[in-house]
Amino acid sequence: MAPSCSICYLLPAVFTFSIASLPFYNNAQSPSPPSPSPSPIAKLSTSWVNNPSIYINSTVFEGSNLTPVLQTSPSNASQMMCGFYCLSTQQTQPSSCLFGVAIFQNTSYLYSDIPPIINAPQLVWSANRDRPVQINATLQLTRDGDLRLEDADGTFVWSTNTSAKSVFGMKVTELGNLVLFDRNNATVWQSFDHPTDSLLVGQTLFPDQKLTSSTSSSNWTRVKIILGSSLGAFFGVFFVVASCIFLFKKKQESGDFDEFSVDQVPGTSIRFSYEELRAMTNNFNDKLGEGGFGSVFQGILNDGTKVAVKRLNGFGQVKKSYLAEVETIGSIHHVNLVRLIGFCAEKSYRLLIYEYMSNGSLDTWIFQRHQQQTLGWQSRKKIIMDIAKGLTYLHEECRQKIFHLDIKPQNILLDEYFNAKISDFGLSKLIDKDQSQVVTMMRGTPGYLAPEWLRSIITEKVDVYSFGVVVLEMLCGRKNLDRSQPEEDMHLLDLFKRKAEEERLLDIVDKYNDDMQTHRAEVVEKMRVAVWCLQSDFSRRPSMSVVVKVLEGSVDVQSNLDYSFTTPVAPGAITVAGHQEDHIGAATPLFASTLSGPR
Repeated sequence: MAPSCSICYLLPAVFTFSIASLPFYNNAQSPSPPSPSPSPIAKLSTSWVNNPSIYINSTVFEGSNLTPVLQTSPSNASQMMCGFYCLSTQQTQPSSCLFGVAIFQNTSYLYSDIPPIINAPQLVWSANRDRPVQINATLQLTRDGDLRLEDADGTFVWSTNTSAKSVFGMKVTELGNLVLFDRNNATVWQSFDHPTDSLLVGQTLFPDQKLTSSTSSSNWTRVKIILGSSLGAFFGVFFVVASCIFLFKKKQESGDFDEFSVDQVPGTSIRFSYEELRAMTNNFNDKLGEGGFGSVFQGILNDGTKVAVKRLNGFGQVKKSYLAEVETIGSIHHVNLVRLIGFCAEKSYRLLIYEYMSNGSLDTWIFQRHQQQTLGWQSRKKIIMDIAKGLTYLHEECRQKIFHLDIKPQNILLDEYFNAKISDFGLSKLIDKDQSQVVTMMRGTPGYLAPEWLRSIITEKVDVYSFGVVVLEMLCGRKNLDRSQPEEDMHLLDLFKRKAEEERLLDIVDKYNDDMQTHRAEVVEKMRVAVWCLQSDFSRRPSMSVVVKVLEGSVDVQSNLDYSFTTPVAPGAITVAGHQEDHIGAATPLFASTLSGPR
């Protein structure tokens, strides 16, 4: 057997490009974030002077100084501020300053077993990094709506160029967006449209935009040698890719790929040849959906039984997913898990054959606004129970514990009678019964990831958290991240927390379904189950078997629940490369909304 294409696995390292270079200290002796004296909103004809000595809330960290202009209310996890961010040393006063947006992050609130740690501010956007200003520089929101920055000597440095554009005020949002707005609270200008070196949660990088590195942590000017380094990187990448493709093609043509023997596949799954699958799918003509690793097609067995054929595409990571899925679902059977009928491992081809689920995935039933048939309250209750029973089986009733690690509506499939079954075990993890936790790299889908993923030490309670998000989505009839909503309502968990504090949870029951509105009181009661599953401290979450008992009515939901479960594992800033990498398992694309499992 020819050696494996190990060079292919170097591609992620080749493509990694460091953008952020600002310091991000993690100092246990750093002070708490500044007092919340500045408001998050400012009116016209307001000015600020960059002079830390005149602001009681100016905060000094090792190597930097932050003087806030606006700031959001502090939350458990983070606080957004805009203001003057200056570099300094112990010998000198701050002299090189940027006006920008910074974030204070404090992840230790999640865990009671470590002392409080407040990180120094991380600058995530700046207006003038090519032209730093000095102490006593002035920022002014003028009467005619222009945000203008001048240096200490009165020299013009930067502005938003929004004069005479009906600007009414300025605010910094909890997502870190600096916004100039009009009387109707509509956005006139926002920092999200002018990215520098960081991409924030909720921010979109459009095709004509780019992130550009600073020269170093102490020199904020943009990298001048980017052309030469880019050309060198291009030819290097071209050589690696060409070599990889050559080796892969050579290996593919020779048929020299790892193949499984029948003895390696657990259970009673049938082994199919690739030609058999091509025939039963009409040359892969009827596509049902597409996911992170490949596509799903409808097929028909010789006896007329419909099946779903999942064809995986890619290199080494696909093999890992294939092995995980075959190893997991091939050896188990439960009415609420999609049944694996067979497999194909021939040359470079990797395919899985599942039972056909005629009603597709759950997301198409709870997120689509304009379909004639919808899921009523009784159907949703049954689906919630089905998911809970499937997870209980995985966590507690198998020979080994199985962590699914990617519970989301796209991976919940519905048969002709709307029985729900869990699918897509490509990211799952098997551990021995006597193990209570496991260390693993972050994997799954943003929005459904439990907070403890930050430490990479997880238990089956990460599935419980994801289940809680799915339940909330089903009850509210919307995605956990909905960019069509106003910014303050974009994140479902933030909205849910606010409505709970206002005692107005009835407002967020699925308003597009009459049956859900009819049973609003009962729906709100079920929301307490979701809250219990969403506790930030995983030890306070129930097991899935307890959830089943709660849904059956034999156990009550725990009292004194914590509603501070907002912002599930989403670092305040996803900095391109550097050390702050948001590494989600390669199986799942960011904010996946397409089918990621068999149907």
